[in-house]
Amino acid sequence: MTQTLPTAALAGNRAEHLAEVLTALYPPPCRISYDDDRPVDGEELLAEYRIVPSLRRPRLLVPSCRRLAAAGLRSAGRRNSRGGRLAVALGAVGLTVPGAADLLLRDVIRVHGPPGADCFGRYAEHALGDRARNLVIHIGGAARANRKPVAALLDRAGHPTSYAKLGVGELSRVLVINERVALGALAGAGLRHTVVPDVVHAGGWRGQEVLVQSALPVHQPPGAGSDAPVLALAMAEVAQSQGGSRGRLAESAYWSGLRVRIAAAADPGPLAHAAESLLRIAGEVPLSYGAWHGDWTPWNCCRVGQRMLVWDWERHAAGAPLGFDALHYRLAARLAGSRRSRGRVEPGRLLHEELLDAPESLAPFGVSAREARVTTALYVVEIAARYLSDGQHNPAAVAVTQHLLPRVARELLAALTRELLPALRTHLLARLSPTSARPETPASAPAPAADGEESR
Repeated sequence: MTQTLPTAALAGNRAEHLAEVLTALYPPPCRISYDDDRPVDGEELLAEYRIVPSLRRPRLLVPSCRRLAAAGLRSAGRRNSRGGRLAVALGAVGLTVPGAADLLLRDVIRVHGPPGADCFGRYAEHALGDRARNLVIHIGGAARANRKPVAALLDRAGHPTSYAKLGVGELSRVLVINERVALGALAGAGLRHTVVPDVVHAGGWRGQEVLVQSALPVHQPPGAGSDAPVLALAMAEVAQSQGGSRGRLAESAYWSGLRVRIAAAADPGPLAHAAESLLRIAGEVPLSYGAWHGDWTPWNCCRVGQRMLVWDWERHAAGAPLGFDALHYRLAARLAGSRRSRGRVEPGRLLHEELLDAPESLAPFGVSAREARVTTALYVVEIAARYLSDGQHNPAAVAVTQHLLPRVARELLAALTRELLPALRTHLLARLSPTSARPETPASAPAPAADGEESR
């Protein structure tokens, strides 16, 4: 592809992603330019986008048509915070004023190519018809291994009908396939508190995995009440959506799978050491297992009435310790809040606070205090394994692998040792004692006092 984008303007992660996305959606012989370029012989104008907010800080590409640009801006803003939605709404209103687009969104991207050129827009229109007449292209931030083209598909009137994802690399292809499978499984799960997108289209284009999913009604007002109770109900029913199980950590299918993921990680030594230390201390602790979203964050969901609309199911998996979604959500919210505040909180300190709060965070899911601490340690190992396996080096990955994991290895394992070793010692002594072979308690005898945990 011929790129005539100014080199100086393409510095930074978002601008690099802009070039990656355009190359994926408009491959050669398409030609992309940032200037007042005109088609050459044998070419036609295939697409024209305005860059929001600018070429140096691209976040969104909207159709150059004033009406469609305003509609595209509104569709993208529906998933933002209240402040973000207000800013987007004001910008969308401004674009309806004649001549305002040239003032507010000065940078324009043009795509030229031969008539009938094979581009994603034509593929989408062929597969979906009038529901995919226009694209609103999202531009990501930090460079991540799972970064991929994502576009909102608008109909002729500018209404968002669906969202498309393209798996262009090895990891992103796996994630797109996993999301398709997850949405199919969740569609028949009878969810009452959780709304997930429908699969509109799944296929392949130029060696890329394509998934098109329905647009959720995120524009609807949340209504009265708090998010927390609905969020807890939604997470609980997702956990049970594919059945659940309970058993000791050391004997669980989850632990076997985690070992495989750790072995696939880059430089797995420290991670494997932390995991085996955790197993020695907490391997006998019984945990409950179920499905989890895998990346449930405040920016991947919103409440409408008594239901949570939840999207981005790429990391969905079954058989995880109950409570992973709640921990992930809380930690993501805390990290995002620290970035917005003037004095950023050191990630290790955030984790320490989250560990202290773990029993309270997981209590609504029926997780005991002891299980909550073990679950929190497993969550950090799980996320570290994900980042190391994916080869990610973004700030979140650095925070987990360089700050959070070492703290787990030191502080959390020490706390678990103090808490669990007395019970483990009693358990082992009972097994080794000759009197452990005593006959069963007669049915008429009073039952021994229970501590809420199954016998170990």
